[in-house]
Amino acid sequence: MSKEDFAPPSKSFVFGEMAVKAAIEELNMWSRMWFANKDQKEKLKVNKQEKLGEILIEGLSRLKGTGLKVLQNLAIDEEMIPPAMLRKVEQSFSQVTPMNSFLVKRILREELNDEFENLFEKFDFKALAAGSIGQVHRATLINGREVAIKIQYPHVKTDFQNEMNWLQKMSIYIEHPLLRNSIKSVTLQMLEEIDFCKEATNAKNFKVILGNSPFVLPGVVEEISGENLVGYEFLDGLPVIEVFQNEARVSERLCQNIYDFFFCSFFDHGILYADPHPGNFLQLVDGKMGVVDFGLVQSDLPDSIRNLFKGLLFPNRVSEKEVLQCYISLGAEIHDDQKEEFLNEVIRPFRKISQSMVKEDSFDFKNSNQLVKSFRQVILSQISNEKLNNFNSDLSLIHKSIQSLYLMLGKFKARIKTQTIFY
Repeated sequence: MSKEDFAPPSKSFVFGEMAVKAAIEELNMWSRMWFANKDQKEKLKVNKQEKLGEILIEGLSRLKGTGLKVLQNLAIDEEMIPPAMLRKVEQSFSQVTPMNSFLVKRILREELNDEFENLFEKFDFKALAAGSIGQVHRATLINGREVAIKIQYPHVKTDFQNEMNWLQKMSIYIEHPLLRNSIKSVTLQMLEEIDFCKEATNAKNFKVILGNSPFVLPGVVEEISGENLVGYEFLDGLPVIEVFQNEARVSERLCQNIYDFFFCSFFDHGILYADPHPGNFLQLVDGKMGVVDFGLVQSDLPDSIRNLFKGLLFPNRVSEKEVLQCYISLGAEIHDDQKEEFLNEVIRPFRKISQSMVKEDSFDFKNSNQLVKSFRQVILSQISNEKLNNFNSDLSLIHKSIQSLYLMLGKFKARIKTQTIFY
């Protein structure tokens, strides 16, 4: 299969264009440094960083794959995106160019053999959704079973390492810890998400563990799954983001279900659903909540991780000394004479923010903007804390997932009963 079959803008061209623009900005700054005083030099450095950030974001918005995934991570926190570019960034998520039907057929034939048409009574070649690494189609099997089939774009795996190498080189010039950390975390996330066999396993595990819960989870359809395909039972409903756009609100019941699903999975079963995006939760025709997309999941999280975040997010459940011990057991380099300092710098600020959410039976996320900003600052302090240099690599992904959840609930102006997960 040649790359000409699938060529939304040339990745080498976009990366090259970004590199040239970045080099020009660097030269512009240094040429002005010769004539600048101390204050002016600082302003020039800040301006260069803003320009480099805009160049990176504008380029990423034109790409699929790794580039778009980095941008999705950055867009979780709107403060990371210059306001003038935010609309363009948001449009890039919904305007991903899907594969044409000819290429879809070629992939199906390669994965399911030449007789793949005999598996389907009906196949809609117009994609239901197109994302950063693949697209989803609705189909009916020959036995009448309604299914959704997720198809990975060609070359995602082969392009992945080259793209990450380039982005990591670019990040050297971006002096922003959250941006650089986002590029690092995307490397780990993409390794998970492009493994469709692992996604199928994740989905089956969720189905077993939460099959009797109020949440509706699709089963995996083995006969239409493979290395670059995952077949699911079709869930008839609307993504929560579309419900919000159509009705300007999402029911509190649905928001409560999203919150409960995320934290019950995490605390009760040691599974992190690390992509709590409004496009991954559905309002089904019967009013229940459905969950889709199991590509980014961390399983078998140790008790120390779960207790750590229970103590950080629900301070009345775990003491600060127990939280400190969790950090140490997970690799934080904290000596006896540094414990009080670490409590004051990291643990107590985090618990203080969380306490405002859980001191009452419910919390109104409608007024959560300041809380999320404070939460963001706490995450920044953890990322930059030298005592956490060798800390468990799951930390960043868990932080980002919780932040995504809170921002989504804030967008939906949800009032959440925060203690229900412990009943």
